[in-house]
Amino acid sequence: MIELKVFEGRSWTNLDTYGNENIALTFQVDDVRNIANKNASYSKDFNLPATKRNNKFFEHFYNLDRYNLDFNPYKSFRCELYIDGINVLEGYIKLLGTLEKQTEISYRVVIFNDVANLIDSLGDRTIAELDLPELNHNFTYQNVVSSWFGIDMLGNTVPYSYTLVGNGSIYYDDENIVNYIPHRSWMLNIKLKYIIDKIFDFVGFSYTSNWFDSDEFSRFYFDTTSIKDYGEEIEDYSIQCNGIQAPLNLLATNALNGGQGVFLGNGFFETTVIPVDSVNNDTLGEFDANTSTFTAQNNCTLSVLADITHKNGDLFPHTISMFINGEEVDMQDTNSAAFNDFYNPPLLEASDTDLVLIGSIALLQGQTAQITFASDIDPENLGGNNYKAGILDFGFKLTLQVTNASNMELVRTQLGDIKLADVIKDVFTMFNLIATDNGNKNISIEPYISYISNRVVDWTDKVDINEIELETIEIPRSITFRHAQEKDDYYHNLYLEDNNIEYGTHRLFFDVENEEDEVIELKVFAAPFIKTLNQTDMVIHHIGKLEDDGIEPYKNKPRIVYRVTDILANPPITILDTQYFLQPIETYDSWQDVINLSNYPQMTHFGDYIDNLVSNDNSYLFGSINPNAIEGNFTQPVRTLFHRFWRKYIEEKYNVDTRILKMKARLSATDILSLDFSKRYKIADQYYRLNKVEHNTDKNKLSSIELIRI
Repeated sequence: MIELKVFEGRSWTNLDTYGNENIALTFQVDDVRNIANKNASYSKDFNLPATKRNNKFFEHFYNLDRYNLDFNPYKSFRCELYIDGINVLEGYIKLLGTLEKQTEISYRVVIFNDVANLIDSLGDRTIAELDLPELNHNFTYQNVVSSWFGIDMLGNTVPYSYTLVGNGSIYYDDENIVNYIPHRSWMLNIKLKYIIDKIFDFVGFSYTSNWFDSDEFSRFYFDTTSIKDYGEEIEDYSIQCNGIQAPLNLLATNALNGGQGVFLGNGFFETTVIPVDSVNNDTLGEFDANTSTFTAQNNCTLSVLADITHKNGDLFPHTISMFINGEEVDMQDTNSAAFNDFYNPPLLEASDTDLVLIGSIALLQGQTAQITFASDIDPENLGGNNYKAGILDFGFKLTLQVTNASNMELVRTQLGDIKLADVIKDVFTMFNLIATDNGNKNISIEPYISYISNRVVDWTDKVDINEIELETIEIPRSITFRHAQEKDDYYHNLYLEDNNIEYGTHRLFFDVENEEDEVIELKVFAAPFIKTLNQTDMVIHHIGKLEDDGIEPYKNKPRIVYRVTDILANPPITILDTQYFLQPIETYDSWQDVINLSNYPQMTHFGDYIDNLVSNDNSYLFGSINPNAIEGNFTQPVRTLFHRFWRKYIEEKYNVDTRILKMKARLSATDILSLDFSKRYKIADQYYRLNKVEHNTDKNKLSSIELIRI
């Protein structure tokens, strides 16, 4: 008997099924045929009858005459699928469509587990959408030094650390002094686990992971690009923009009916610039009144307050939205209780309404922000000729408040376009992680080498030995493991030119006739380039773009580095002594008083200080490097990302003796409930790993299984 439960609102409810129909379920954690992707368990699409109970849940979605449905077909709902009272698949159900055939109507749905739902829930969300208040701090000497130990100057634990970076702002001056520009040479790095925790919290998931909770993983950080320049602090100021210019006859057929005004778009949410004719206190000339564009002269936070006298149309309630650089930052709905918290606006008659829209953006020096507006009413198609802003003289006003940019806002600006799903996928790829569903939006995550076990399940009596299909694994000519590529980085390009391979890349060749090459590549994180600072023995991270006058910082892809220093004591304590004084050459806050700093932390892709490395230490690149950029003799670790996390997987599944064994098996609901891809499965006297199980809820059908001989 098949039973389907869904969680709606605050309680579970049953949906009707056809009873004993066959639902094809696929269970998998990864696929040997595509090692670049990790897999999840799911059902193939199946139908539910349009019963009274199901119609209530789906709100008669098949009925084209119904409007204003609360049911969202793009939303997934928690569900549990039971066979004979046993929960065989827990996850999410999603409506794919409906089918009306003669007199029978059905809903076509699919179920997928939490592993798939995590990535689905992240969608195209980016780092810009994360709330990161723990990053806010003042850039001071004390906070920089304290961050080496994971604390701030008050002893509070912080998820960031600073490291020296060679980006054209640090150099040796032949007098035992290394000169540097503090706010350019010290680069802010964010703890990787902090961002992962933020991502999981953002979509309401949790994880269970010995790896993520390990001391080793807690030491991974990634940079916030080398171009970030805090610059001098600025005094807060505001720019006032009043009124609108002469009426814009955007639509000849729609007269403005007197007064001044600008139509809010020619179409459904087509954005419109509302120009102004009076700009006050713009002493730096940052605001263009005609294009409503602000150009930052300093790193800052721009807060925008738009005060609009708006003419309501006489047809429909609607919304007004404000956009900054094309991104919606605020909206007001005429169905809401009030505009500007003053009164309820009339909805079905033409009238003037005041409303306030607010938004903000962090800007680096030279970046721009264009402010535009839109309505969800098309004035041409719906005849809403009154949907315009600025009806009266000075009926439109912008207040631009300019303040110092916080660290959180600068990080969201610099890294804001990075997709959260890509961050998760990169971490899974780096450490070859396997995810399994614990239910209730909790996911177990461990490296493959820790996930697999030698525990044995004997399926000899469950399989049908009368029909066995063997399939060889298509082994590519080569598999290349590499980090995200940096086309603009001078050091990466020079290394590639000299060595004919990207920095940190590992290339594996197979003795096969196949001409296909497999590439496993990170999307977000590039390889940190470690180099000795010219004319010194200081080994630091180097990032830079070659310009006419030399190396310059730029908006690079973030790189993951490892912090060797323990969080043991309050600073100052010695980190790594050098024979050089680190002396600031530009004043910033109290940095001009710091002239005798003679130690600094190493944050590299190695698991220890360069001088202390032994062959059994870790390197957090996929492959070994040519170390000619590092002065002196040091021992290069052999435990790379490939050797630690991928080698056993490749050896076990990608050799000429590997076979995929396809068989039929009689598996009960209890067998499905206890599926464990980490174990070895014994059939006769041979041992296998499970690759895939396709189970049928119809008891008269056998399950199809795929096993990998080991």
